[in-house]
Amino acid sequence: MIKVLLIEDEQNLGESIKKELDNHFSVAWVKNAINVIDYIESSGADIIVMDLGLPKKDGDQAIKEIRESEKINKNIPIIVCTARDSDDSIDLCFKLGADDYLIKPFRAKELALRINAVHKRINGVKSEEYQLGSLSLNVDQHMIHFENNPIELSNNEYVILSSLIMNPNKIFSRNQLENKISNLTNIIESNTIEVHIHNIRKKTAHGIIKTIRGLGYKLGISN
Repeated sequence: MIKVLLIEDEQNLGESIKKELDNHFSVAWVKNAINVIDYIESSGADIIVMDLGLPKKDGDQAIKEIRESEKINKNIPIIVCTARDSDDSIDLCFKLGADDYLIKPFRAKELALRINAVHKRINGVKSEEYQLGSLSLNVDQHMIHFENNPIELSNNEYVILSSLIMNPNKIFSRNQLENKISNLTNIIESNTIEVHIHNIRKKTAHGIIKTIRGLGYKLGISN
């Protein structure tokens, strides 16, 4: 399991991020970067998720120290998660050696996807991809293409369509699809799935998703 070191000083945000990441990784959470080199040397980490506005030692300085360290793997992947959205801040972090930059606020689930993507890229692991006719899905990039063009999908639409692509011969009931988006949506109406399916068809083609009367939905392209 990937060992993630989360460096975030805000209590509520740190708890929220750790709760989501714990579903996928082994997560250690600290609230400052003062002893980050010693911590990594003693406890280890495969990837660092770091805020910039940290107490006593700013994230920029911590990145610089990690990249110059002789005590640990100086090439350990670093993902910056910060409210600083200026071009100067982004440019500086990448120049210092950050591998990714995520601007707050963000979904913890998106962070989990980025952690996997960065880890696979650094370790030379091929991305998980699906190609079915005019549809292609790259799981790590969280992206679906239709006829070689990226589709602008809401989070719920992405979850529904990616589930169908990854299981092209399976019929999903409405309840099954509702369960898949339940952690992204506070309120699910009786026609929520139908609305999302309608929107996906508008953004692709009507036949992309088949309605199986009395059963549910399946991908309109067979593998």
